[in-house]
Amino acid sequence: MALLAPIASAAELVGSTVPPYPAGLISKYGSCVALSLGVKRECDYAVGILERPDGKPVVLVGERLVKRDDQRKAIWIITDTLPYPTLPEGYLLAIANCRIDGKADRTIIAAVRNEDAEWLGTVLWARRFDLSKEKFMEQSTAGVQCQNEAAGL
Repeated sequence: MALLAPIASAAELVGSTVPPYPAGLISKYGSCVALSLGVKRECDYAVGILERPDGKPVVLVGERLVKRDDQRKAIWIITDTLPYPTLPEGYLLAIANCRIDGKADRTIIAAVRNEDAEWLGTVLWARRFDLSKEKFMEQSTAGVQCQNEAAGL
């Protein structure tokens, strides 16, 4: 199967139980986003990035925890996808480290300009992983800021 065949449409991943991931895709990053459900349930949902073996990010996935295997590794069902955005130079994708109007919201994913500041507030676009719908939803950029994890380094 060709490298891009499994992701001809990112929507085709919805309903897949992972791992294993489709041929040609690797999960390199993910973050639990359900802290609003309580500490014991904070990893009931996650947002992750699937990329090609060459390191090029391809798709964002929203996932719901199904179970843990015998080694306590998470098994997920993909509930929604977004093609990985093409970001202008100087922008990065912030996942699970944003806030709105000063209130932390781990469900926010935002394209933000990388600046020398603790909080990045120049937001190109934002999405929210809606836990009740298990879908990515559009999010106004007004009031969104994301923590610069490299600030002060």
